[in-house]
Amino acid sequence: DAANHSGEEVSKSWWDAVDYIGVDAYYMGGSLQSNEKSIDDKLTSISYTLENLSNRWKKPILITEFGFCSGRCGIGNRNVYPTVYDHYLQAYFYERAFQIWGKKDFIHGIFWWTWTTDPYVAGLEDHCLTPQNKMSEYVLYVYYGGDKSLLNYNPPKGKAKCVCTI
Repeated sequence: DAANHSGEEVSKSWWDAVDYIGVDAYYMGGSLQSNEKSIDDKLTSISYTLENLSNRWKKPILITEFGFCSGRCGIGNRNVYPTVYDHYLQAYFYERAFQIWGKKDFIHGIFWWTWTTDPYVAGLEDHCLTPQNKMSEYVLYVYYGGDKSLLNYNPPKGKAKCVCTI
C-alpha cells in the first residue's frame, strides 16, 4: 500500500506493519506552475520530509508514483487541454529528481508515472505526465543506461493519448 503526498504519508500509524513506506509523491502538483528554482527547493524539502519519515519508522521509502506534467494538466479543470508545453521543464524535473534523490540511501526506488504499453503514446504535442517519447524519456534512458537510439519524439498521430490523472 502507499500513502498520498503532502501529509498523508506522515499521518499513517501502521508503517511498522510493512517492509517499505510507499509514497505517491506528486508534491509539485505535477504542473508547470513551477520553475527550476522551485523544483530544486521542493525536491530538497521533500527529501527531508521523507528522510525523517524513514528514520522515524526505520523503513526505506519507495516512491510508488512520481511524475511531472509537460504542460498545464488541466488541474482544477480536467476538461481543459492546454496549448502550452514545456518538455524542457519536465525533463529538468526528472534530472533533478535523479540528482537530488538518487543519492539518498533511504529511497530504494522510484516508479515513474505513467508508462503505457503503447509505444506511440504521447510525444512532443502531449502535455501530460508520461515521459514517453519526450525529453524526459531521454533522462530516464541516461540514468538507467538504456539505448537512446530507441527514442521516438514523433509517434504517429491518432494513437493513444495520455489522460491526466491528477
